Amino acid sequence: MYVATQIDEERLDRDSRLTNKKREESRAVSKGQQVARTILEQLGGQAKLRMMTGAKHFASYSPAGENKCGEGCGGVSFRFPKPQHKGSPNYCKVILNQLDTYDVTFGVIRKYEYTETKTLNNIYCDQLIETFESATGLYLTF
Repeated sequence: MYVATQIDEERLDRDSRLTNKKREESRAVSKGQQVARTILEQLGGQAKLRMMTGAKHFASYSPAGENKCGEGCGGVSFRFPKPQHKGSPNYCKVILNQLDTYDVTFGVIRKYEYTETKTLNNIYCDQLIETFESATGLYLTF
């Protein structure tokens, strides 16, 4: 009996280490995803963006050098329904640059064509909401 319980304890211990390792791997996020989460939090959170603007199709950008698609130090982009007034964007991309400020790009996606409408460089984190609201006409706060 002693040998059997010792083997069972060793097996349980090994299995728990494996499941903990799998959990840690699944929780591990890339630097680009961390930057994207931070940007979304500074805009009020992903849930608030969805609720207030109808934003969808969120995508995170990897830092330059991690892969071919890398831009800046990471970032996020998303689409939202086009507001009623003419010339307003329906796409936003926010990229963290080397100066620890943001480059914000607004554009219009229509069918399969993308047209960039406005690019703002070196925006501080406390200016993100104001910049988004003035460029799109959509409000993120009451």
